[in-house]
Amino acid sequence: MAEALDFLKGKARLNIEVKTSDTTEELWKTAVRGAVVEIDKRDMWEQVIFSSFSPEALWYVKELKPEAALGLLDWDLTRENNNKQKLLDMGGKYWLLHGSLLSEEVISEAHRQGLEVFSGVGDDPDGLEARLKAALDMGLDVIATDHAGEVWEALKRIL
Repeated sequence: MAEALDFLKGKARLNIEVKTSDTTEELWKTAVRGAVVEIDKRDMWEQVIFSSFSPEALWYVKELKPEAALGLLDWDLTRENNNKQKLLDMGGKYWLLHGSLLSEEVISEAHRQGLEVFSGVGDDPDGLEARLKAALDMGLDVIATDHAGEVWEALKRIL
């Protein structure tokens, strides 16, 4: 992590996802404490977002570093867990939604509540430009992808 932070300092924002499934609480808490120390050493809090599917993990980050930027990964298609409210309650600012949950109404409401919305648009190259345009037209703030090159090329064609 230290090497990545050194390389990215002053260049880019960094999302650190805290993975808690199939991991003991002791292990993920140790990892979070280590990340906080490394970020503190470099004074990079303006560049770092901690994200997780686990509200508990984000509360732990907030306990260690109250000013940390927090983002909740939300794939709850049933909307039963009220994840957005949990994020707001902890002072989080970033809602990382599953692409199937995106709509102009959902994004507008999140913006009214002070949240930025992150999402992917799918990995299939067929129809990528249309999906990107639709997401941007809805007001999506950040596109998350494992295929940055393809997304970049598609964005250049539509913007």
